[in-house]
Amino acid sequence: MPSKRKKNKRRMRRVQAQRRALEEQYAGQPPVKAGPGIAVGAPPAAKPAAKAPKPAPVKIPEVVPVAVPIPAPVVEIPKEEPVVQEPVAEPVPVRVATPEPEVVVLEQTPEVAVVEEAAQRRS
Repeated sequence: MPSKRKKNKRRMRRVQAQRRALEEQYAGQPPVKAGPGIAVGAPPAAKPAAKAPKPAPVKIPEVVPVAVPIPAPVVEIPKEEPVVQEPVAEPVPVRVATPEPEVVVLEQTPEVAVVEEAAQRRS
């Protein structure tokens, strides 16, 4: 009696042969009107087209670090010139007679004092 494995193998061969026959049959007669769900590119039985060979990878030259000399900042020291003191005429204070202001005493009511205190707090 054949084993299960042999039976399955024969069955798979038969199913594969039947599938190939159906695919070839439909590949020769594509549907007249393709719906939106059907791929239009190639029939299902068609073998995939040979892939184009990949282009050779472009070699990127390695970046070689180059030592660039950095110029040191030049600091210019200004030369000090001797300071010459010129004679300057000293200003003479002039006294101007200013009239003394008159002293006026104003009486303040308590309300005015409260308003002035509030104004001083705000500023």
